[in-house]
Amino acid sequence: MKENANHVIRNKLILLVIALLGFVALGAFLVKNAKASPSITWMIIYDVDDFRQISATELTSFFRNLRIPIPPMIGLLEILSIRFLGSPAPVTVFAYRLSLIGAYALAIILASRTLLRLAFSTVVAMIFLYATVKIHPGNPQGYDIFFPLLFLSYILLLEGTANYQGKGQWALSLLAGFALSMTELSRPFVIYALPFLILVSYFKLSQTASVRLFIWFLAPILLFSGLWHWHLHHDLGQITFSNHAGYNLARCWEGDPVRSVELVKEVHDAPLVEGRWPNLNTPEHTENSRRIQVAIMSYWFHHPGTSLLYMIERVDDLLSAKTSIYSNEPKSEAFGLYRLLVKLTSAWLLINLGTFALYIVKNKFRVPHQKLLSVTDHILLVFTAYCILLLSIGERGEEARFLISILPFLTVLPAFMAPKQTQ
Repeated sequence: MKENANHVIRNKLILLVIALLGFVALGAFLVKNAKASPSITWMIIYDVDDFRQISATELTSFFRNLRIPIPPMIGLLEILSIRFLGSPAPVTVFAYRLSLIGAYALAIILASRTLLRLAFSTVVAMIFLYATVKIHPGNPQGYDIFFPLLFLSYILLLEGTANYQGKGQWALSLLAGFALSMTELSRPFVIYALPFLILVSYFKLSQTASVRLFIWFLAPILLFSGLWHWHLHHDLGQITFSNHAGYNLARCWEGDPVRSVELVKEVHDAPLVEGRWPNLNTPEHTENSRRIQVAIMSYWFHHPGTSLLYMIERVDDLLSAKTSIYSNEPKSEAFGLYRLLVKLTSAWLLINLGTFALYIVKNKFRVPHQKLLSVTDHILLVFTAYCILLLSIGERGEEARFLISILPFLTVLPAFMAPKQTQ
């Protein structure tokens, strides 16, 4: 019996390796010319040349006063690459290409619970990567790709920490926490999901490990995310690392929700260098963003029915799998298959999420929440749905790009499993 089980596991592992090798070989060909824009050039406020001779004091000052949505760790790596290597290419080319392949490779690994799921996930990954390489040049922000890679790394490391009982378990836990912190520092909206992710991580680790292991997990989150957000709140009056969220929301919720908002004059918005765009890295822009957010949230509160219907419309728009971003209008016969797979995988996600919710309601919320929320697929179901909602209602105009961050999560094909099925 044991030999039989080992034989099955060995065969599954062989098939997983074959799937990964085939995907990586194709992926390497697909991404050979892929290149991201430096995050530090967001909205053309700063330029690569600004950082070629930056000193340690200037670098500290830059991040101390950074209000705009430049992901701090990604931005730091780009600046260090420019300063010491003369180019952001280590991040915008090499790390970007590796992340394009790596995000889907991790998705395939996480989907390998069954052979059918592994096979379908591998095909989906190939089509999604192909579409990403075609679509993303319309506005190739590297964090669109680093974000899913980091989150799936956290999921895989958390799973490994919970299942591995060797001496290096603490290191896996530390790396899982680091990956989660880097995920949070890659997109501003993740901060609101961080308490949930920390809680489910505790549930996951507490079932097979000691509290000390969770402390290892928590340490990098407190060190990186904790200190950065303390600085943002204490020194700049921000919760997220973006002072532009209100304007993003306004593009999506234009009209009545923002019509009567009184804005302060942005007296310090002159471009830093002639020919560049206005400087948004100012206290006034932060305040205006806050006022717009308050007005839109007030609209949601006073018009719940209208807002809910519009949110559903926005989610449907995001999941329609658009392929054009501004002047980039790629054409491909494979886009029909891409749209079909987006619809199938997102429908799978929503059906399983609905089953999850119905299970909880049916059991009158008297469910073993620790066991239920510690299942890897359930974490993915909830977080992916959260990302879809936030990306749908938080901005408008680049749906083709917003969806790219979600595609690796859909590739995993997360499924609801009742407690008796979980391990």
